[in-house]
Amino acid sequence: MSAIGARCERWLLASLDFFHPDRAIRLDPVAQAFPPARLVELLLVLRLSPAPHHRLQRRASAMAAHAWRALDVASNDIADHLLPHVVLFAALLPDDVLQPAEVDWIRRWTASVRVPDQHLQLAHALQSLGLPNTAGEPMKLTGASSLACLANPATLSRKQAYRLTHDLLYADLLGTLGSLPDAALERLVTSLDVLALAARRARDFDLGSELLWCLDRLSQPHAHLHGALWALVERSQQPDGAVPGPHHREGSSAEERWVTDAHTTLVALLRSQTAGVLPADPGHADPAEVADTRVCRVRAVANGAGWPLGQGVAA
Repeated sequence: MSAIGARCERWLLASLDFFHPDRAIRLDPVAQAFPPARLVELLLVLRLSPAPHHRLQRRASAMAAHAWRALDVASNDIADHLLPHVVLFAALLPDDVLQPAEVDWIRRWTASVRVPDQHLQLAHALQSLGLPNTAGEPMKLTGASSLACLANPATLSRKQAYRLTHDLLYADLLGTLGSLPDAALERLVTSLDVLALAARRARDFDLGSELLWCLDRLSQPHAHLHGALWALVERSQQPDGAVPGPHHREGSSAEERWVTDAHTTLVALLRSQTAGVLPADPGHADPAEVADTRVCRVRAVANGAGWPLGQGVAA
């Protein structure tokens, strides 16, 4: 594991108690809508990680089992719009936690409800559980997602940029990224490049780490464009291992820092495991970059991109 990844893991272990829904709901607006939300993010990052995180996985799995039993999905009246999140939580549970009656309840719930959003996430979760995919045919969902329906990346809000990274994550897990036409894939990579440069300028390490992970998954690291962004993430890491989120404030309490920094530290941990060796100094142009007209075009578009820090949705 890289040094930045090891430090992220250390902070997450030290902060793990805050991920419990009973504590998270008192601290984090995201958890007030769905108390296990941050725990589900942690479980997803651990599931996606190519390297084992034994201590963190063991403790997070025990917490997840307890939180799932407390959720008592078959008895509680859970709002339909939370369906994709509940089913993803179920798909990320340790193997011996989910009971047959709960699987049957999920099957009946997903068959009776058409959620307006999060279709790729739901399709992945149902596939992971081996349940009928009522969310829609994955290739069609991918073709109708933000991945194939891109606006000018310079006009995207942070919320739209996060939708792009999340759609790419679930399309990748479903194995449908390759179904996009070549022209759509090229537009997607260019958009990710533009947004990553805008994130660097805004010092947005949260969205920036997600965008770099997406470029890695597309085998498009573009070191000469984005090495400086990852170097900035590394330099920003706090001595205790946390990576500052968009709303980070120096001198905050441990609880406040968990709210502002937990998601950013999670995605930095995930990206640290796919990062190649990237040059850190953007100050001197590489001759290959100067000759790369595509890179010049990306930089030109990125000059018009950006968003005020704190706008949009942080996850």
